[in-house]
Parts: sequence; C-alpha cells; structure tokens
Amino acid sequence: MFGNKKKTIGVFIFALANHFQKKLCTSIMKTGTENDFNVAVFSCFGNQIDSILQGERKILQLPPFEDLDGVILALDTIESMEVREELVAKVKERCSCPVISIRQK
Repeated sequence: MFGNKKKTIGVFIFALANHFQKKLCTSIMKTGTENDFNVAVFSCFGNQIDSILQGERKILQLPPFEDLDGVILALDTIESMEVREELVAKVKERCSCPVISIRQK
C-alpha cells in the first residue's frame, strides 16, 4: 500500500473534525512515527444524509484489508449502523491481523 517495508495500521474513524477524533488520530500518527510504522486513516464525514451515507459505504471499498498489519476501529464515530455493521463484517472476513475497538465492543 505504501510501497515500503513498514507495517501498516488501518484506522477507521469518521467525522475527523470533531475534537475526540482529531486528538485520537494525532496520537495514533505520532505513535506511528515514533515506532516506524505506517498509519492509513479511512474516514468520511458523519451524517445520515443519503449522499454522505453513500460516501461512507464507498470508503469501505478502499482499504486493502488483507494487507493491514493492525486495525483500529472507532465505531461510535460512524453514524450509520448499517455502515458500522458492514465495516465489522469486512474486518472479520478479510483481516488476519490484531483488531482493537475504541469506546465500543
């Protein structure tokens, strides 16, 4: 994905303009730099508006799930329950790496 030999952590967190999300991503990126791994953030603005819901779904088509060395989920930042369920299903089906969830089982 990045074209280097570093491990890659995929972060799924939506509505990045919110305080919690900004702080969490900043901390993850800083830790990634300090520990020499890549961080790929997959995000979309949260809202139940149809066009944004379509964007949230399309974001889930981008990640190379099989290539990720770790996944961090912030499921409570995704407004659509359908998109949350689709993300969890994709991670369960396609990832063979450690997965952690922040603030939600």
